[in-house]
Order: sequence, then C-alpha cells, then structure tokens
Amino acid sequence: MAKINRRDFCTAAIGSAFVAGAGRLSASPLPATPDNEAQKAPFIIDTNVSLGQWPFRHLKYQGAGALGDKLKKHRIKQAWAGSFDALFHKNIDAVNAALTKECAAYGRNFFLPFGTINLAWPDWEEDLRRCHEVYKMKGIRIYPSYQTFDLTHPDFGKFFEQVAKRKLVLQIVGDMDDSRNHHPIVLARDFSYAPLTELVAKTPEARVQLLYWNHRVSAKQMDLFVGTPNIVFDTARIETAGGIDAMLDGNQHHKDRVFTFGGIERTLSEIPWGRNSKPVPAERILFGSHAPYFPVEASLFKLFESDLTLEQSKSIMEGNAAGLLQG
Repeated sequence: MAKINRRDFCTAAIGSAFVAGAGRLSASPLPATPDNEAQKAPFIIDTNVSLGQWPFRHLKYQGAGALGDKLKKHRIKQAWAGSFDALFHKNIDAVNAALTKECAAYGRNFFLPFGTINLAWPDWEEDLRRCHEVYKMKGIRIYPSYQTFDLTHPDFGKFFEQVAKRKLVLQIVGDMDDSRNHHPIVLARDFSYAPLTELVAKTPEARVQLLYWNHRVSAKQMDLFVGTPNIVFDTARIETAGGIDAMLDGNQHHKDRVFTFGGIERTLSEIPWGRNSKPVPAERILFGSHAPYFPVEASLFKLFESDLTLEQSKSIMEGNAAGLLQG
C-alpha cells in the first residue's frame, strides 16, 4: 500500500488551524488544499478527553464549549468524554448526571459521555444501571490509580461481567499525569492491568480500552494483551515520533532506533512498552489525545509523524473507534 504524503495529508485532514501552526515550522508554506479534497479527508474520533474541573491548575480549553470548539478545528467529529470530577467527588451519580448534561448542552452528539463507577462505595450496581438505562451512555471509564479500588477488588469481576452484558465499552485509565507533576497531597495508587488477561478470556463479548496505559504495562504483559483481541489501546501517551509504527511492526525494524523518551534519548529496548515482540494490529489502536490536559496537537503530530499507510491512519483516526462502539 502507498505511504502517505504527510504534508498533503495533514493539510487535508487536520484543517486550517493545524496547518497554520505547522506552516510556522516549515521553511516553505504548505500547499493550498482544494475544498473538495478537504471534504474527502478523514475525520477523527478522539476516545480520550475530559470535562469538569482539574483541581490543581487551570487548563486551556477547559469545559465543553472551549474544548469542543478547539477539537472541531482539527477535524475531530466526536469525542468520548470522562469527567475530572469523577476522580475526587464522592457523589458519583451527581458527577455522571452533570457530565451527561454538559455533553448534551454542547449539542449534535459531539461529546459522548462515559460515566464512572467506584466499586469501593455502596450502590455501584445502581450507578452502573443509571449510566446505561437513564443517561444512555455508551461506555464506562474507571480510574484505579485515583479511585479507591483496583482490578483485584472482590467485585471487579462482577462489575466487568455486567459492563460486558450491557454492551458498554470499558475504558481503564492507567494515569492522568506524570507522577512527578502530582500535587503533594495526591497519593495516586499503584495497580496492575494483569487481571484483565483472565477476565477478558472468560468474557469474549467484553470491549476494553486502555487509556494512558504505557507506564503500567510491562513488555511481557503487552505481548499477552496483543494476543487478546478485545483489548485496544489509545495513543495519548505514546511519546515518541514513530512510536505508533514501531508498535505496528513489533519493533522488528526499530530495535536500534534512538527515540526521545522522558526527555532522554534511548534505544527502543530501553523504553518500557517498547520491548514487545508481537506486532500490534492497526485495528487495535485508537486515537486519544487526553485533552485538555495534553494539547490535542501533540497527539496529532505523533500520529502523522509515524510511518503509516493511508488505511492504517484512517483506522486509527476513526474506523476503529466507530467499530468499537458498534461492538
């Protein structure tokens, strides 16, 4: 398959706001793109954004209005939204209700609300029922490193089965920010994704997406997950230029390549998620920006700096997410 001409593709796919920024980095202006070409360019589904209030600093484009308008400038046609409030509020149903209301107020089904559940608190089954039956949500997002439970909780298996039975997507967030940025009062929990392997094997109808997962998945665990077709990954914390295509080919052509990871130049064998030997199929990777905590442009640049075919890019940008929702 033909490779993408990244300059032309970015011009068509990301729109004028992205092009203006990219043009400032280039010695020559980007070519104009005819309107009909821009209309044919693929859109993007962003599977990892958040609404609500991040308590430790003000974020640019915070809130549905500012964030939605920003995402639309980059041809993002839909965003799956969790709530920052879910990490810190005790009234989970109130958080889920407010998230649903804010998403609906922005209109046109642009934001899809993903509610949350805290298994450590009473009535989690009722909270799950309301997410599905009352708020008509398409998925659930949990935060084991912040909420007071992890994947070894006695009720997690039951919760996992009920989410799958309701045909909801389950997003499991590894981290929200680098631990070096945590406020001193924040004691984020350590946890492992390992229990998922057995649970997913017993529940083939489950649909699981890992968000900001990289720092919590070992090389061995990554190889196990690659063999589990109903676990998919977002792109938010794939930090290296070319990191996505390195995942796709099982790192066979990148073993000695030098990447910048955590501000330090390292070979692929030194990167935590980089030692997997099994190729990750393109249909298992979904675009996720972690906006507004991360600038959406960062994820866009990483995507288009990867050496992907057009079909691979379309899948990661939009097709895989649409397929995951449909089940």
